[in-house]
Amino acid sequence: MKRIKPARSIAMAEVPFGVAAGAALGAFAGPAGLVAGAIIGSGVGAVLAIAQNRQMHRNAESDDLYDEELGIMNGSLGAPNLEHPPATVGTYSAASMG
Repeated sequence: MKRIKPARSIAMAEVPFGVAAGAALGAFAGPAGLVAGAIIGSGVGAVLAIAQNRQMHRNAESDDLYDEELGIMNGSLGAPNLEHPPATVGTYSAASMG
């Protein structure tokens, strides 16, 4: 089964946004706070990118599992050669009689 690769652009944007947010909050404490905020923000952004990447992989695995179970991947969805059990009583239902 072919694996779907997640979009890297989303994960790559987390670190620069973390740096910008950390630097903006650290700027209130002066130049040292700006640098410390940028470093801490980049770490938080990297952790968020890793968590998002793992969640995307988990979602893709569960979707693949469901698709395989339903027969979407191997081409058996809506197949005309399904074997249905024979009728046991041989009477029609009231809904089909009209």
